[in-house]
Amino acid sequence: MKNRRSRMILMSTAFVAQFIIGLLGSANPGFWFDEAASLSIAKRSVPDIMRLLANKDAVNGLYYLFLHPWIALFGQSELSVRSLSALALAVAAAGFALLAQRFGLGWPATTAFLVCPGLSWCATEARGVAFSVAAVVWSFVLLQRAVESERWLIDFISFGVVLGLAICFQLYAAALLPVHALLVWFSGTWRKHYWHLITSWVVGFVVSSPVIIFGFWQRGQVSWIHNTPAGVLKQIRQMQVFRGQVLNISARTGDIQRIVCYAAWAFVIVGIFFILKSGVRSALANSCGVGAAWFAIPTLLVALPTLIPGFDLDIYQLRYLTFATPGFCLLFAAAWNAVPGRRLIASCIAGLLAMGCVPTLVAQRQPNAKESLRATAEAAAGCDTVVFTNTIARSVLVSYPDSFRNCTDIEAGFSAASANAYWDLSRDEEYLGQGAHGSTAVLYRSAAPEELVNAGQALSALGCTATADSFVAPRVSIAIWQCP
Repeated sequence: MKNRRSRMILMSTAFVAQFIIGLLGSANPGFWFDEAASLSIAKRSVPDIMRLLANKDAVNGLYYLFLHPWIALFGQSELSVRSLSALALAVAAAGFALLAQRFGLGWPATTAFLVCPGLSWCATEARGVAFSVAAVVWSFVLLQRAVESERWLIDFISFGVVLGLAICFQLYAAALLPVHALLVWFSGTWRKHYWHLITSWVVGFVVSSPVIIFGFWQRGQVSWIHNTPAGVLKQIRQMQVFRGQVLNISARTGDIQRIVCYAAWAFVIVGIFFILKSGVRSALANSCGVGAAWFAIPTLLVALPTLIPGFDLDIYQLRYLTFATPGFCLLFAAAWNAVPGRRLIASCIAGLLAMGCVPTLVAQRQPNAKESLRATAEAAAGCDTVVFTNTIARSVLVSYPDSFRNCTDIEAGFSAASANAYWDLSRDEEYLGQGAHGSTAVLYRSAAPEELVNAGQALSALGCTATADSFVAPRVSIAIWQCP
């Protein structure tokens, strides 16, 4: 009863603390392009969502189906939309606390999870990253319970179902299969449960098979990824755990982040030394092995195609491997627990490292942390007409429709849902600018300024004149024209 009570206290504390941390400042950065895609799809009817997923973005489909009713209930402000991700990461934190306690690393591992920038950022992101973390964490909880429980059949089947959901949220989660095998091996029940484990894997792949099949057909969606071996190694070493996906941080925060990164890795290496010195068959060694494998195996399997010379395949993206980061938290806690007779020193070092993560957590919640579309929308507010030179520019309209409420969209064509596309379609280019009157906002892709030139020529022919009001943003920029 006492163990159960302490477990519930730890899980509740982790859930509440992570939810609060996730919400704090999450509305400061504006929506960016990928979040606009989430909004565009999730606001449609379920049949329209399913029709789109058959052609594109099936790997994010399950998240869109969760976001659909959430937006209907709470609206599409930054805070309301991102609070779903904060809730998912809080569920992940509660599960990780339970798993860590089963490994004898409850409070240290949970604290590492709560302050880890490589996890915290996804609570401020209207994408399915936090859901993938939650599903992966709870799959490990169920697997650990299955090898310890008398009700192993139910637990193994439950593990298989949750594993399938994890793969639906992130296909790369399938790379965790060797880690599952390692956990069962360390439990000493391999001969008893290896067939049960294999059966669970089959259940997981059956559950996730539609996403796997459609994801394979749509694999061209990641053709935009271009990495260098040095860049991938830097992301693995530094950004995957200690920064997360944040566009801008100050030079001082960057320096602190690098110090924390190298100090934490050194701390882990020292801890591993003491673990190996105490014996590779200890329970602490098992938790260290599971944590290291959880972080390293999926990361290396995804990164190796980029790291191997001549292997022309780039699939590594930091956010796609966020689900592996809890493994580092488990590894870090095992290292903290391994320093014999020096617990005070180890606690002081761990505390300083945790404090060193705070500036990065704050940077993730600054207005310039993302390629925000908000400033472009604010610059367009009050205009009489708007010209979108490209469908991608319509991501601003999807993210901030209130800014265009009294503005005439003179280029409006087919709706995104009817066209089975991410964004509404514009009329043919020959109609560009026709119908413009009063203050006219021209929104164009920042990477394609020639679109502004073409729109400017069309508007000039209609008697419009350019004003000094313009705004250049990372993704979608704006120029204001005055028309008769």
